[in-house]
Amino acid sequence: MNFFLIVHAAEEKIPIAGQIANFYTWALGIGALVALLVLIYGGIVYTTSAGNESRIGEAKEWVFGALIGLFLLFGSYLILNTINPELTKLKDITLEKNKPGETSLSENPGGVIFIPPNSIASLPVGSSEELRKQINPGIFAKSNDANAVVNGCVSRQIGPSECVFIDPRIWQLIVYLQNGGFSISISSMVGTHSQLTTGGNISRHWDGHAIDIDRINGKLVSGADDSNPKPDTIALLQVLLELRGKDLVPSQVIVNGNGRIDSEIQGYQINGGQQVNYVDGGHTDHVHIGY
Repeated sequence: MNFFLIVHAAEEKIPIAGQIANFYTWALGIGALVALLVLIYGGIVYTTSAGNESRIGEAKEWVFGALIGLFLLFGSYLILNTINPELTKLKDITLEKNKPGETSLSENPGGVIFIPPNSIASLPVGSSEELRKQINPGIFAKSNDANAVVNGCVSRQIGPSECVFIDPRIWQLIVYLQNGGFSISISSMVGTHSQLTTGGNISRHWDGHAIDIDRINGKLVSGADDSNPKPDTIALLQVLLELRGKDLVPSQVIVNGNGRIDSEIQGYQINGGQQVNYVDGGHTDHVHIGY
């Protein structure tokens, strides 16, 4: 028997599978020894029975029981080994850590890109002026919005002639997305938005609290350029959802699909700082983000 291995198991750190195998070997040996003793005892009873039928019957029971025990001990192993030798080989259980998910926006073009929490840049800090210096005016489609990168406010093109100062969180968010590897184009900030939405509410654009992103990583959100924008759209939405619980979380993130209604994309929307499945058919060509 593997007596040495058992005695030094703790010292040599035998794997659990090896310890079980050692225990089984010892149990098998002890069982065989007990069966042998029982056979000897049965033989002694039989030879001393002197023709006594009762004693002969008792001896036969001892011998039969010993043989059954030996069969159970060795037969089960032989049967399993005959069926499949691997069934009699104990192996250690090993657990492997999951590999980190890929976060590159250029990979996995045909599927949803998942970006784990805190995987992109930390929240940018600084004054509005300092943040604006990190933004290229060329990302804005409207000239009055682009001018705000320099002077900090947008001249209205509709309604009262005044310069609307932009919510500092808008600049912070744009820098945050840029630092996270996103290339975006903004179709409207204040732009040519009127005061009221089609639903009769005051637009977040009116007072400089919103942007509309119509292009993500060079791909039109509408999908009109046949560029498969869905993975990049979802990647952006996931990053915005990860801002929940932080000061930079938008109160509104509205987009209903890429050129048409898409229930999966709708599931990433935010209203009141919480994830919702809001439906507004007018938002299939841009991502509306409002504070």
